[in-house]
Amino acid sequence: MKFVTNRPYSDPERAARRFVEIANSVDAGQDRRIYIELINGPFREKGTPDEYKASLDLAIELVCKLVTSVHVGGRPAL
Repeated sequence: MKFVTNRPYSDPERAARRFVEIANSVDAGQDRRIYIELINGPFREKGTPDEYKASLDLAIELVCKLVTSVHVGGRPAL
């Protein structure tokens, strides 16, 4: 009988949280940009390409909602 273990990033929400944690731990480069190459390595050590894509899409969606929901003086803060 085979036992299947859970993949660490099979849940997209959990994977997106981990993706953001990795992004927060990376030092920003030129113009406060985060280079995706610095996130790819740590994430792909345990995750599959499908899990990576799902977490990236969800993380981008969540960050965009956060940025557009924060208003300073009636205008969105960018």
